[in-house]
Amino acid sequence: MGVKAGRPEHGAPGRARRAKLPSARPEAAESGAAGSEWARSAAVVAALAQAIFSGTPEAIIVVDDAGRIAEFNPAAEAVFGWRREDAIGKDMARLLIPTRRRRAYRSALNQFWHTGDTGSPRFHRRSATTALRADGSEFPVESTLLPLTVAGARFCCEFIRDTSDIAQAASALAMSEQRFRLLSTLAPVGILQTDANGATVFVNDRWCALTGLSRDEALGKGWAGVLGREYAEIVTAIWEDTSTAGQEFQTELPLRPDTASATWVQSAAVPLRDESGHMVGYLGTMTDISARKAAEAEREEMLAAERDARRKAAENAERLVRLVTALPAAVLIEDECRRIVLVNDYFCELFQISAPSSDLTGASAAEVIDETKRVAADPDRFAFRIRQIIAAHELVADEEIVFADGRIYDRDYVPVIVGQERHGLLWLYWEVTERRAADRQRERILVTELQARKVTDAARRKLAEQNQRLRELDELKSQFMATLSHELRSPLTSIVSFTGLLREVGPTSPEATEFLDIIERNSDRLLRLVSDLLLLGHLEAGSLPLELAPQSAAELVQEAVLARTAPAQGRGVTIELESEDGPPLRLDRLRMLQVIDNLISNAIKFSDPGSIVRVSAHYEGNEWRIDVADSGIGIPTEEQDRIFERFFRASNARIEAVPGTGLGLSVVQAIVELHGGRLEMRSTPGKGTTFSVFLRSAH
Repeated sequence: MGVKAGRPEHGAPGRARRAKLPSARPEAAESGAAGSEWARSAAVVAALAQAIFSGTPEAIIVVDDAGRIAEFNPAAEAVFGWRREDAIGKDMARLLIPTRRRRAYRSALNQFWHTGDTGSPRFHRRSATTALRADGSEFPVESTLLPLTVAGARFCCEFIRDTSDIAQAASALAMSEQRFRLLSTLAPVGILQTDANGATVFVNDRWCALTGLSRDEALGKGWAGVLGREYAEIVTAIWEDTSTAGQEFQTELPLRPDTASATWVQSAAVPLRDESGHMVGYLGTMTDISARKAAEAEREEMLAAERDARRKAAENAERLVRLVTALPAAVLIEDECRRIVLVNDYFCELFQISAPSSDLTGASAAEVIDETKRVAADPDRFAFRIRQIIAAHELVADEEIVFADGRIYDRDYVPVIVGQERHGLLWLYWEVTERRAADRQRERILVTELQARKVTDAARRKLAEQNQRLRELDELKSQFMATLSHELRSPLTSIVSFTGLLREVGPTSPEATEFLDIIERNSDRLLRLVSDLLLLGHLEAGSLPLELAPQSAAELVQEAVLARTAPAQGRGVTIELESEDGPPLRLDRLRMLQVIDNLISNAIKFSDPGSIVRVSAHYEGNEWRIDVADSGIGIPTEEQDRIFERFFRASNARIEAVPGTGLGLSVVQAIVELHGGRLEMRSTPGKGTTFSVFLRSAH
């Protein structure tokens, strides 16, 4: 009976060979009943062979003597991804063998076809190799070649098993072991493994570094030697409790507790179990927590320091309240949410607020500030200006406010900023009514003096009468100067002394320091005004002595710039200095420093934040030239001829509300001319001003 070497249900292509199984009992074919029995047995065998071929989990591929696929079982379809009808008749080597192995594969088959030799390693034994899937991917397999003869025809039957899962599992196991070795080497924690009795069987390098033990010293019970007796007993007790129940445990303890180099660690361990669930040991970790312990101790110290700081802050706050209450000025402090933090009785009295100052704490500062406009001479202008100030959120100092009853106050607005964050603001009102009256009186006297001098120049025929009038004016001026000096120096002395006393009380908050700065600034302003007036008096009388001595021009300007660097930085202005060596000057050092300091101060005052003031000193043609240049608002062209007149202030300076008396440049010019020098000025409105001092050298 002819049997095809394949599955009958699929049908074989015409190129596939059909093979006849040789008769096991040829004599039975010639006898009646016996032949029938043999035929039935052969059919059963063929059916069994077909069932095994179709149902085996291994791929079976039959190749004929031309190297073509003659049979392809279902397992082969699953492994290679080819359908049987697509594989039958195809070149086995080209379809399923990787290119680099095709030559060797064909050589082994050709040797078998021509000589019948099955001595190749691929015959009769499993060999590890690779194959190609239908998608072109290469994968690992185990392959066995068996020669097969059917009805006189020779075939090669190849049994193939996909070993991808085995290879992946082996690779994963190797990778897992490699990762564990790498992890134990690189882990920032100490790793320890014990057996079921607690004896150490493995430690990593980090564990050895933490304990100071070598691997050999750590094996067995060697770990207990670094704990000290007390902690060794504690750990042993924990071990006995947890190992009996197979539980995890965790504790914190010091290594080498009796030494100066004790290290605190956090130790944790989890039980290791075999496949049956029996505990076979522990895997533990040891983490250095010395830094955390130190941080905890430091945190405790910081908390104690914070409690002390809060106590001192409360004391400072109490001092601030007493200071604000005692100030001869109206004060209101609000927080970043515009809620009142502190307000004194003077403020409530000045602005006719009926509620006690203590009841206003926590109230809306915006509402209280809005009520203050009713006492102003121009309430609408007053309210509008307040909105402008709050929107700009910039420092405002010495802004004049006229009240409805004729009194005059200077207003200071100080935003409290820490870093880049707004933490509140301060409103401060100082009464300056008498000072303004004195200023106006002084201005009237000076105007009278100037008019008198012009009349003197124009009316020489009335010289005697004019001289008498001038003497009267001089006497009046002297009386005024003496009165001014007495009236101003006494309160200034009190203010300066009171400010120094407040600073000596102890550490103050930034807000209180700002208050003291404002007091000192106004005191300094008055002192400069008195000094300028007295100096002008000496200059006019020709009674100002000069202490002349050789001085370096470069050192002089450097000293003046250094003195003004901090105020410039406070306003956001940068000072650039350029100087050169040259012959010395013979001059009064303090008076000339006063000249340069005044010019630099004016340049800073009239410069915008972020701008640059340039100071230079150069020797040219037997004389020194000292320039102070700014890029500020400049001086109107029609007013430049009057800039050195006493008490004259440019109109744009008044519009910009830049504080000043108009005496500084008069003093500067007088001192320069007293040294035999000259003072020149160049200015462009809106672009800046340059003042140049020319002095002859001592040689």
